Amino acid sequence: MSPEQAEGRRVDARSDVFSFGAVLHEMLTGQAPFARPSAPSTLAAILRDEPPAIEGLPRELEILLARCLRKDPERRFQSIGDVRVTLEEIAEELASGASATRSIARPRRRPLRWAIVSLAAIVLLAGGAWLGRQLLRKAPRELTAVL
Repeated sequence: MSPEQAEGRRVDARSDVFSFGAVLHEMLTGQAPFARPSAPSTLAAILRDEPPAIEGLPRELEILLARCLRKDPERRFQSIGDVRVTLEEIAEELASGASATRSIARPRRRPLRWAIVSLAAIVLLAGGAWLGRQLLRKAPRELTAVL
């Protein structure tokens, strides 16, 4: 749940970006970023706390995750499409080894690279499924024979 949703304010696509960031954080760490012992304390953490840092995460992915989980919706990605494009760019950089922030002494992390590529594929598939549903909603529900 995004901070604006927790406060009962109007939500839009940026709320979904926040939720995506929370799911991505949980996929990478195995723990929800704002999980606390009770629902009220979890809501308070969503509103006030920053998510914990993830050790060993490429800097580009760390920046993407932080931008998804910003409290202010104006400072988040404006759509999941923007997130998808950024994930694709990160995956391309990691696949080519061209990451400007990669340390020479740091060992390559192929499982993380594959996780990023897989995540980008999931985002693309989810976007395609969403688009398909939108098109089906607009399609006529009933066919009429014209003679």
